[in-house]
Amino acid sequence: MGSNYDCFLQLSVLSVLIKIKGVRKKYTGKRAKKRPDLMLSVNYSNEYLLVEFKRPSHSLKHIDYQQVTGYRNDFVPFTSSEIKVLLIGGKRSSDLPPSFNNEPNTSIIFLMKLFQIQETK
Repeated sequence: MGSNYDCFLQLSVLSVLIKIKGVRKKYTGKRAKKRPDLMLSVNYSNEYLLVEFKRPSHSLKHIDYQQVTGYRNDFVPFTSSEIKVLLIGGKRSSDLPPSFNNEPNTSIIFLMKLFQIQETK
Protein backbone atom coordinates (compact mmCIF):
# COMPACT_ATOMS: atom_id res chain seq x y z
CA MET A 1 0.00 0.00 0.00
CA GLY A 2 2.76 2.40 0.94
CA SER A 3 2.66 6.15 0.71
CA ASN A 4 0.71 6.18 -2.55
CA TYR A 5 -2.50 6.59 -0.59
CA ASP A 6 -2.86 9.78 1.38
CA CYS A 7 -5.57 9.13 3.95
CA PHE A 8 -6.97 6.29 6.05
CA LEU A 9 -10.74 6.17 6.31
CA GLN A 10 -12.45 3.79 8.72
CA LEU A 11 -16.02 2.62 9.10
CA SER A 12 -17.46 5.70 10.73
CA VAL A 13 -15.97 8.21 8.29
CA LEU A 14 -16.79 6.67 4.93
CA SER A 15 -20.06 8.56 4.77
CA VAL A 16 -18.09 11.73 5.57
CA LEU A 17 -15.86 10.99 2.55
CA ILE A 18 -18.90 11.19 0.34
CA LYS A 19 -19.78 14.60 1.79
CA ILE A 20 -16.18 15.88 1.54
CA LYS A 21 -15.97 14.92 -2.12
CA GLY A 22 -19.03 17.09 -2.77
CA VAL A 23 -21.32 14.28 -3.77
CA ARG A 24 -24.95 15.09 -3.10
CA LYS A 25 -25.93 11.44 -2.75
CA LYS A 26 -26.35 9.75 0.61
CA TYR A 27 -25.04 6.26 1.26
CA THR A 28 -28.34 4.54 2.09
CA GLY A 29 -30.18 1.28 1.58
CA LYS A 30 -30.11 -2.07 3.32
CA ARG A 31 -26.30 -2.13 3.27
CA ALA A 32 -25.81 1.44 4.57
CA LYS A 33 -24.49 0.25 7.94
CA LYS A 34 -22.25 -2.38 6.34
CA ARG A 35 -18.95 -0.89 5.34
CA PRO A 36 -15.43 -2.14 4.65
CA ASP A 37 -12.84 -2.26 7.40
CA LEU A 38 -10.62 0.32 5.74
CA MET A 39 -10.63 2.55 2.70
CA LEU A 40 -7.59 4.48 1.61
CA SER A 41 -8.27 7.74 -0.13
CA VAL A 42 -7.31 8.62 -3.67
CA ASN A 43 -3.66 8.00 -4.52
CA TYR A 44 -1.55 9.81 -7.09
CA SER A 45 -3.07 7.65 -9.82
CA ASN A 46 -6.59 8.72 -8.78
CA GLU A 47 -7.45 5.28 -7.32
CA TYR A 48 -9.04 4.21 -4.05
CA LEU A 49 -8.03 1.09 -2.13
CA LEU A 50 -10.76 -0.74 -0.23
CA VAL A 51 -9.49 -3.30 2.32
CA GLU A 52 -11.45 -6.00 4.14
CA PHE A 53 -9.66 -7.84 6.96
CA LYS A 54 -10.65 -11.28 8.23
CA ARG A 55 -9.17 -13.08 11.22
CA PRO A 56 -5.94 -15.02 10.49
CA SER A 57 -7.79 -18.16 11.60
CA HIS A 58 -10.56 -17.51 9.05
CA SER A 59 -10.49 -19.43 5.77
CA LEU A 60 -11.57 -17.05 3.03
CA LYS A 61 -14.76 -18.16 1.35
CA HIS A 62 -16.61 -17.06 -1.77
CA ILE A 63 -19.07 -15.13 0.42
CA ASP A 64 -16.14 -13.05 1.80
CA TYR A 65 -15.10 -12.24 -1.76
CA GLN A 66 -18.68 -11.27 -2.61
CA GLN A 67 -18.85 -9.09 0.51
CA VAL A 68 -15.80 -7.00 -0.37
CA THR A 69 -16.62 -6.69 -4.08
CA GLY A 70 -20.15 -5.73 -3.02
CA TYR A 71 -18.70 -2.88 -0.96
CA ARG A 72 -16.90 -1.65 -4.07
CA ASN A 73 -20.12 -1.84 -6.07
CA ASP A 74 -21.86 0.19 -3.36
CA PHE A 75 -19.30 3.01 -3.69
CA VAL A 76 -19.12 3.12 -7.50
CA PRO A 77 -21.98 5.68 -7.77
CA PHE A 78 -20.04 8.07 -5.52
CA THR A 79 -16.82 8.34 -7.50
CA SER A 80 -15.50 8.18 -11.03
CA SER A 81 -12.15 6.94 -9.70
CA GLU A 82 -11.03 3.34 -9.90
CA ILE A 83 -11.57 1.35 -6.68
CA LYS A 84 -9.07 -1.43 -6.03
CA VAL A 85 -10.05 -4.17 -3.59
CA LEU A 86 -7.85 -6.11 -1.17
CA LEU A 87 -9.22 -9.04 0.86
CA ILE A 88 -6.93 -10.29 3.64
CA GLY A 89 -7.48 -13.48 5.63
CA GLY A 90 -5.95 -16.70 6.88
CA LYS A 91 -6.09 -19.21 4.06
CA ARG A 92 -8.14 -20.26 1.04
CA SER A 93 -11.37 -22.18 1.56
CA SER A 94 -12.27 -24.82 -1.01
CA ASP A 95 -15.20 -22.74 -2.33
CA LEU A 96 -13.11 -19.62 -3.07
CA PRO A 97 -12.53 -19.47 -6.84
CA PRO A 98 -8.93 -19.35 -8.12
CA SER A 99 -7.38 -15.90 -8.48
CA PHE A 100 -7.47 -15.96 -12.29
CA ASN A 101 -11.27 -15.73 -11.97
CA ASN A 102 -11.15 -12.59 -9.77
CA GLU A 103 -12.73 -9.39 -10.99
CA PRO A 104 -10.20 -6.83 -12.27
CA ASN A 105 -8.43 -4.82 -9.55
CA THR A 106 -9.28 -7.38 -6.87
CA SER A 107 -6.51 -9.03 -4.85
CA ILE A 108 -6.51 -11.60 -2.06
CA ILE A 109 -3.74 -12.07 0.50
CA PHE A 110 -3.54 -15.27 2.52
CA LEU A 111 -1.79 -14.62 5.83
CA MET A 112 -0.93 -18.28 6.41
CA LYS A 113 1.12 -18.32 3.18
CA LEU A 114 2.97 -15.20 4.33
CA PHE A 115 3.73 -16.82 7.68
CA GLN A 116 5.01 -19.96 5.94
CA ILE A 117 7.26 -17.89 3.70
CA GLN A 118 8.70 -16.07 6.76
CA GLU A 119 9.34 -19.35 8.59
CA THR A 120 11.35 -20.76 5.68
CA LYS A 121 13.67 -17.72 5.48
